[in-house]
Amino acid sequence: MAPLTYLDAIPPADRERLAALERRAEACEQEAATCRYAAERIRRHYEQMVAVFGVEACAAHARRRPVAPIIEVP
Repeated sequence: MAPLTYLDAIPPADRERLAALERRAEACEQEAATCRYAAERIRRHYEQMVAVFGVEACAAHARRRPVAPIIEVP
């Protein structure tokens, strides 16, 4: 007979709730990884923009309302 675990002591409804929370945590971790990737991509893009166009032009571009589309770096 296998030894008992803490899961054996949890009622089925609580087990399902715990499983749902774990699934949500996994989804949040995946979303965070996607956001970190997007932030790094945007950061690199603006670093390239500054190198090509200069800080003043990039700051003016960022202040435009509504937000102007990202300038493509040649």
